[in-house]
Amino acid sequence: MRVTAVFGGRAVLRLLGVMLLASLAACGGGSKHRPLPRPPVARPLPAPDLNAPSTATIQQQLAALRANPALCQSLLRQTKGLTVEPLKDWQDAPQCVVTNTSRMLEALVLPDRKLPLTCPMIAGYHLWVRESVVPAARKHFGQSVQKIETFGSYACRNRNGQSAAPVSEHASANALDVAGFVLGDGRRIRVKADWSSGNAAVRAFLRDVHRDACRYFSIVLGPKADAYHKDHFHLDMGRWRKCQ
Repeated sequence: MRVTAVFGGRAVLRLLGVMLLASLAACGGGSKHRPLPRPPVARPLPAPDLNAPSTATIQQQLAALRANPALCQSLLRQTKGLTVEPLKDWQDAPQCVVTNTSRMLEALVLPDRKLPLTCPMIAGYHLWVRESVVPAARKHFGQSVQKIETFGSYACRNRNGQSAAPVSEHASANALDVAGFVLGDGRRIRVKADWSSGNAAVRAFLRDVHRDACRYFSIVLGPKADAYHKDHFHLDMGRWRKCQ
């Protein structure tokens, strides 16, 4: 009886195995597996329209222009209120390679000097000025902005001038340091002197334009970031994201 029981148990197991294989074959199992559905591929974002109000994806759209210099330059040429002069590429050192740059000849508000800037930086600057700087000046002071004061854009150096730090975005003209703003009546609003001003409107203006810059630029650093940025806003279009 015991042998019969064991034999019967093995027969049952073999029968179950045959049934399982048949089931897998019917469902596409065995050696020919049915392929799993591919995950949906995210569609690339459209190029930004620099003449239209920006959307929530504007920073990603601007960052994507790094990979398409020809498209970026075409967008700048089509932008109202903006005229640029494309510059030749140059290299001052192995780590200081400058490509796809222009300088602004006409803008809604020009920087205080004709600086070389990468194309995505100019696109971001234009939108920041149009959608933040100019409206904020009208809101808090009831007037326009005639000039933006800067500490420069291109500098062949490491971050914050520290020898052990990574290469700065300034080394490729992919960054701009904003030191202050000159209003329509000639009044100067400076980051260093006025970030903690006793004038509520001045403080609010600087905080508004600093916060809004994070909408367009990859990295925005100001007085709260560290001692290196106590006197200016650092704006860049690098591959990292930080707003401080």
